[in-house]
Amino acid sequence: QNNTGNGALSDAEKHLPENATRGLTVADDLQITLFAHEPMLVNPTNIDIDAKGRVWVCEGYNYRYSLNPGNPYAKEGDRIVILEDTDGDSVADKQKVFYQGEDINSALGIAVLGNKVIVSRSPNVLVFIDDNNDDIADRRDTLFTGISGEDNDHGVHAFNFGPDGKLY
Repeated sequence: QNNTGNGALSDAEKHLPENATRGLTVADDLQITLFAHEPMLVNPTNIDIDAKGRVWVCEGYNYRYSLNPGNPYAKEGDRIVILEDTDGDSVADKQKVFYQGEDINSALGIAVLGNKVIVSRSPNVLVFIDDNNDDIADRRDTLFTGISGEDNDHGVHAFNFGPDGKLY
């Protein structure tokens, strides 16, 4: 539980936007603000920012459902959402679902490279392609597969560019 300042928060209070940054310790010369909150996104696992400054989010709403069937489950599967601040106030005011499906349940990594979006969801690394630039995936390919690990979150995670220009 979050026991900062005004006491513990109830489960309902934990999900209120005004409590999202509560309990975070921020250095004196930094400021923290809330960019987006539920229902625009749910249980984010990884983000990337595209060349237009939009935030792409992998959601893990269906995280480990097979290990705990009492958890809520979205039959449509987890989502990749695009969040955008269209009016320049540093708060997301536009959301679009790029892709949704059970094949990305609990995806842990995302890299946006033009019209291609690489997503890690062990045992697969998938590539979603937006052929007509409408911010909705038109095709899905498997970049590679066979990544082992216990559960889906102990195999492959996020992607990063190294100083050599390669994607790791």
